[in-house]
Amino acid sequence: MIYFYEQDLYDILKGAALLGSGGGGATVNGEDLIKAILNETDRVPCIEMEDIADNDSGAVLAGMGAPEAFAKYGFTKSPVRSFTLLEEAIGKDFPSQDSPYSLCCKEFAFNYTVPVETGPIAHFMSMWVAVKKGIAVINGDGGGRAFPSLAMCTFAANNVQVAPSILVSETPVSKGGIETLLELTYPPDIDDLTRRMLGSPIFNNVSALSCFAMRSE
Repeated sequence: MIYFYEQDLYDILKGAALLGSGGGGATVNGEDLIKAILNETDRVPCIEMEDIADNDSGAVLAGMGAPEAFAKYGFTKSPVRSFTLLEEAIGKDFPSQDSPYSLCCKEFAFNYTVPVETGPIAHFMSMWVAVKKGIAVINGDGGGRAFPSLAMCTFAANNVQVAPSILVSETPVSKGGIETLLELTYPPDIDDLTRRMLGSPIFNNVSALSCFAMRSE
């Protein structure tokens, strides 16, 4: 395990913005998430791929919407809620012997968060969720740069099952927001559906998606 401290986070932000190649969110989105992280802790745990234990699990986090809307409305509630609801959705498979997640535990919980792409939003929302859940973020992502479609990530290219996925608005349900489980198995369908939904007042172009649940072998 390695740890990222305040200066590390700001250095990573610069690199994520550069390597995002003009996508993946604005630096202000990363700065907002870094401030939230530092209000919770002084360090973020991170693990290398080769150090992941057998049968450990993680899920991919993606911000869906418009960076300017993230800055306007905030983006701290939906990532954690989306990730937690995906844990609950996976947990419903217990004690099914056919489920790839049927481990010897009563409640399912992921061990790691995974950024969908390189960029200020994906990397720092994954760190934020890791801090809130008390787990680590994996040192890697699904593309090495930002991309406009979920179908373009390496997880989709390697046929990792995208479903179930959870889309959550930043506005909580109690205030008119939405939380929805998507059983779509084809990533382009998720892109198409979410783009149609995000412009509505329910979302205001701010949402978090948790998907591509994976277990190491």
